[in-house]
Amino acid sequence: MIRFNKEVKAKEAKGEFIVENLLQTIKNRGYSGDKKVVVLNDTVTSLLSGISSFQDREFESYIGFILGTVLNACYIEKNKNIKKKFIEDLD
Repeated sequence: MIRFNKEVKAKEAKGEFIVENLLQTIKNRGYSGDKKVVVLNDTVTSLLSGISSFQDREFESYIGFILGTVLNACYIEKNKNIKKKFIEDLD
C-alpha cells in the first residue's frame, strides 16, 4: 500500500476484499495479534490528521482539503443539519 496511488492500475485487485487480503498478508509474514484496518479517502484523512494534531485545542469545526488531481474538500457537519430527500418528496 505504500507505493499504491491513483496512477496504479491493479486489475487483479478488482473485486477483491483489500482489508481482508492485507490482514492475511500481515499474518503470513509472522505478525500476530488482532489488527484493525480502516481504508479512508485521502481528503477525510487530512481532516482527521488536523483533529489529531491539535487534541489540546478546541475548534468550532475542521476541514480536510487536497489541492491536487481534482481539488477535494470535506468538512464536519452535525447529523441534525443533514436533510434527506425521499422519493415521494421529489414528485
